[in-house]
Amino acid sequence: MQEIQNNKKHTKLKWLSIVFTIAVVAAIVITSSVIGFQKHGISDLEQGQADAIISPEIDAPITDGEGNELENGEIHKMPRAMTFRSASALANNASYDSITLTATVKPVTADNKTVDWSVSFVDASSAWATGKTVTDYITVTPQSDGSTTATVQCLKDFGAQIKVTVTSRENAGAKAECTVDFAKRLTGITGKISGGATFDALTDGSFNYGNPDDTLVIDYTYTYSAYTVDDTLELVPEVQINETVLADLNTSLTKKIKIREAGYTKTETSAKQTCNLLSLFCEPLTSNPSKYVALSPATKNEVLTWLKTHTDAGLFSIRYEATGSYSSVDRAVRIDFDASLFKTYVEDVTLDDTAIII
Repeated sequence: MQEIQNNKKHTKLKWLSIVFTIAVVAAIVITSSVIGFQKHGISDLEQGQADAIISPEIDAPITDGEGNELENGEIHKMPRAMTFRSASALANNASYDSITLTATVKPVTADNKTVDWSVSFVDASSAWATGKTVTDYITVTPQSDGSTTATVQCLKDFGAQIKVTVTSRENAGAKAECTVDFAKRLTGITGKISGGATFDALTDGSFNYGNPDDTLVIDYTYTYSAYTVDDTLELVPEVQINETVLADLNTSLTKKIKIREAGYTKTETSAKQTCNLLSLFCEPLTSNPSKYVALSPATKNEVLTWLKTHTDAGLFSIRYEATGSYSSVDRAVRIDFDASLFKTYVEDVTLDDTAIII
């Protein structure tokens, strides 16, 4: 409660306090897929749907200065600070981009309860804020002129702290402020494949790998939002195999292949991923079916023959998963192929005649 003194002419001492309560106004329904991952692959997926198995970056409610989430539909006491993790301009992150603040003027018997709302940079001379208009990032809109209720909306991510101020029209000294921060978010994962092709793992549903038996290197570049609150997202891409599609592939093979025990392993770093997709499989040894070895040329040819007509079946995908303090990412991108780049491997060498008489 703030105590202020009104020294206007013919007035006596009056105490006024402004108490804030807030209610989240952006209701959200998060629809997520229930995804089953077995030890070495992705299960219970429909063929060709590998690009749809992972939800986009998780949208997140506003938090107070203690890190508590301000739940939808509830009324909260105004914190001294709040942090946005969503913004209208960020893809898949607009569901929690606004919050409603209600100022209660006390005493309840005060004749004039009208207030004015404003928003400003805490330090307008800071390097990031210089030359920028604060309302391009945070806006505050009262329900009506002088209303004690207003909606604060985050339009874009920002890199300098902002404050929302509400002031009594009767007494300019009666005011309260709430600082507003924005938490760092991952906004882009750009993969560059050997040979020059690129894709964005956060927006693209698939990318073309070329020949699955080629060893390729994918170099990653990560981009982030502007922010006033830092966050750490440790993300290591991981190749995964759709076991439903693998079962379909096996119906056309002479020898049924399986995923190697080493399986799809995570990359050595978050910046570089080396892949040879067919090397993730093994086949039973003819002389000892309980023992599995690398794919033979004959089996490779059968796999590639099947893939020529199933280039976008979703046999492989790359999963990107990371959880930070303020946000998280869980997404998969389907790997497609270019049948024109496939090779046919030599399986054997024979002679027409096994003996020659001279």
